[in-house]
Amino acid sequence: MEVRFAGCKSDYWKVKINQLKEKYPEISFFEINRDFEKEEIEFTDILITYRLKKEHVEFSKRLKYLFVPYAGLNNFPLQVLKEKNIIVCNSHENTKYVAERAFALTLALLGKIVLFHNDLKKGFWHREGLYKEYWETLRGKKCSIIGAGNIGIELAKFLKVFNCEIMGVKRRLKNYEKIQNFDLLTDDINKALSFGQIIFLTLPLTKESENLINEKNIYLLEGKYLVNVSRGKIVNEKVLYDSLKNKILKGAALDVWYTYPKEGEENKKLPSNYPIYELDNVVISPHKGAHTREAEEGDIDFTVSNLTNLLEGKDLKNIVDLDKGY
Repeated sequence: MEVRFAGCKSDYWKVKINQLKEKYPEISFFEINRDFEKEEIEFTDILITYRLKKEHVEFSKRLKYLFVPYAGLNNFPLQVLKEKNIIVCNSHENTKYVAERAFALTLALLGKIVLFHNDLKKGFWHREGLYKEYWETLRGKKCSIIGAGNIGIELAKFLKVFNCEIMGVKRRLKNYEKIQNFDLLTDDINKALSFGQIIFLTLPLTKESENLINEKNIYLLEGKYLVNVSRGKIVNEKVLYDSLKNKILKGAALDVWYTYPKEGEENKKLPSNYPIYELDNVVISPHKGAHTREAEEGDIDFTVSNLTNLLEGKDLKNIVDLDKGY
């Protein structure tokens, strides 16, 4: 059996891979670069990777299991994986940190932290007369969490400390279903957009969720705040920019984007095709929700544990429904 780790280069990964090599000497473990050639996995049985191209899957002859050490799968060729009957498992160990990021961004947005920080560096205090500026409290706000999954459940814990009333959205809602810290549940997106003063996006990007917020329903967000820690394309890019610029949306906190840097572009790539980042009613972050040491190591631990389950004939966890995309 051949197991390959692609792009698993951190010191923590190296420790875990060495432990696997010692524990299972009869199995061939290989470490390859993140941007590997398709020939490198031609006879691989099990692949652990952060990215995968369609042609790699089509070229592989023995690949049966794919482990992804994080949650998002929108950049993976799910249809081809399904056609080749490859079992895919991901990890949700980073969700509590993404929820923490969403909460921090919300406080920064409503509290005008970035605006006040930048202005005070210029000696502008926002304290007197016509220039007096108030920040807004989170306490008692109505919140809609679009995506009452792992991240949404963790986020609701934080919001309840501030006595927020919370509506959650689930795509498939069971009768009389209850989730702790949610006051209401619905499968109606427009109902949730109408309910919340703050709209949180915590759902995966799929064919159904792309452009979920668009020119047809943006009017439901008039005077409200939007916090997106899921994927940029869930909100139509032009609609987002226009609604912020024209003050339809009161403000937005964004950790996910529309354009991302390739290797070597990290210091010059802007995150949108529109100058969203120039507006004073936004707080922006470079997709860092899961970028804590604890989140990274948690995802690695879970992935290695799940791989161990496979090697020892135990049940796998977090098997992805390739039709749903999560």
